[in-house]
Amino acid sequence: MLFTSARQFKEAITEYAVKGGWGVKFVRNDKVRVRVKCQPPCKFTAYLAKLPREMSWQLKTLDMEHTCTRNYKNPRCFAKFLAKKLMKKVRRQPDIKLRDIQEVVHEKVGCRPIIGLDACHLKTKIGGQLMVAVARDPNEEYFHLAIVVVEVETKGSWIWFINLLLADIGDEKRHLYNNLRKQDPGIMIRELFWKAAKATYAHEFERIMNEMKDIDEGAYNWLKRHTITELHREKVGSGRWLACWAFDTKFEVKNGLQSFIVDLAKGVCSCRIWDITGIPCYYVVLCIFFNREQAEKYTNAYYQASTYKACYEDTIDPFNGANMWTPTGLPSM
Repeated sequence: MLFTSARQFKEAITEYAVKGGWGVKFVRNDKVRVRVKCQPPCKFTAYLAKLPREMSWQLKTLDMEHTCTRNYKNPRCFAKFLAKKLMKKVRRQPDIKLRDIQEVVHEKVGCRPIIGLDACHLKTKIGGQLMVAVARDPNEEYFHLAIVVVEVETKGSWIWFINLLLADIGDEKRHLYNNLRKQDPGIMIRELFWKAAKATYAHEFERIMNEMKDIDEGAYNWLKRHTITELHREKVGSGRWLACWAFDTKFEVKNGLQSFIVDLAKGVCSCRIWDITGIPCYYVVLCIFFNREQAEKYTNAYYQASTYKACYEDTIDPFNGANMWTPTGLPSM
C-alpha cells in the first residue's frame, strides 16, 4: 500500500484509532520512517518507509491483530483532530451549543460516503419492483439519489440501474483515470488527478495541474491533451447546431441532416435527455436562449431548493414503547 506522504498515513491511522477506540501511538516518526504501535501487550503494529528516489511512501509492515480493550482516553483524539471534524458543522451553525457538539463527538467519526441500495415489491395491479439508491446529505439525513421501477429484480436489472447511477455521479472521471494510470501508475499522480477532478473553480484546477506538471510533465501533457480534445469536440459540435423556431413554443434544432424537435411548453425534446433527467439538454438550451429566457425556468422542480426543503417539512410524531401498549389478549408472537 502506497501513500503520498507520512502525513497522509498518520491521518489514516488517526481516523482508524479514534473510530475503533484503539490506543495507538507513533513510537518513531522521522523524515524517512513512521512506526505505530498499540498499548502493551497488544500485537498491533504498522511500519511506513519512504521509497528511495521517489516521492511516495510504502507500508512495509501491518499487523492488524489487537489483543487490547477499548481505550477511553484515546491519545489520537486531540483538539486539532476534533476541530477538523467539527469545522464544517460549526460554520453552518455558528450558535451551536456545547451539548450538541458533545453529541456529535460521541458519534462515530470518519464515516465513508456509502450509497445504500435496496428493492421492494410494489403491491399494485401492475406489480413490479421498486429499486432505490440512498445516501446521507450534509444535514446528516438520508436522502434518495435515484429510484426506478422494473418488472423483476434480477442481476441484469441491478447492473442496468447501477451503471446509470455511476454515469450520473461522475464515473466518466474514473474511466479517464484508468486510462491515465496505464501511462503513469504513480500514487502522486493519482492523488493530484482526483484533486483536480474535484476542483470547483478554474484557479484551483490550474494550480493542481501545475503541481502535476512539476512532478510528471508526461502525465500532465497526457491529461491536458485528452481533456482539451473532449472539450474541443464539444465546442465544435455545439457551434454547428442551429435553433429554428417553427410555431408557438416548438423548435427544430438542426445540424446538416440531423435534427431534433423541441417543445418548450410540453417540456420535451426528441433526444429524450430532457425527458429523462429533467435538466434541459443542449438543444433545449439553444431554444431557451433564442427566446431570451433563463434555463433554470425549464429545470424540473426536483432540483429546486424549495423541493428539497419540502422533503423535510413534515415531522414524524414520537410514539410510546412496548411498555405502554394496550394488551390485546392475543397470543404472543
